[in-house]
Amino acid sequence: MKFDQKIEKKSSEDNKVEEILKTLSVEGKDVNFDLEGKKYSFKYEYADTGEPGGGVDIYELLINKESVNESDERFIEVKKLFEKVYYIRARFEAP
Repeated sequence: MKFDQKIEKKSSEDNKVEEILKTLSVEGKDVNFDLEGKKYSFKYEYADTGEPGGGVDIYELLINKESVNESDERFIEVKKLFEKVYYIRARFEAP
């Protein structure tokens, strides 16, 4: 190795992203992945209220099959990930 080559060290954040990507799966509208030995499952459902233009988005995060509150930081972060994945899929599935 040349002495002037940069050695890039991965941050712990990079390692987390790599760990997620290795196990990431999208089934229907659910996003699943493993992180630090825990199984994350983010579920999304659209419930039609029967009203014109009415409907409700229902989100649920399970970590090792235990429900996580929507105000929990982990829920918020996983929802952001979900929205990115869902947006990307919508872009590719569009006619």
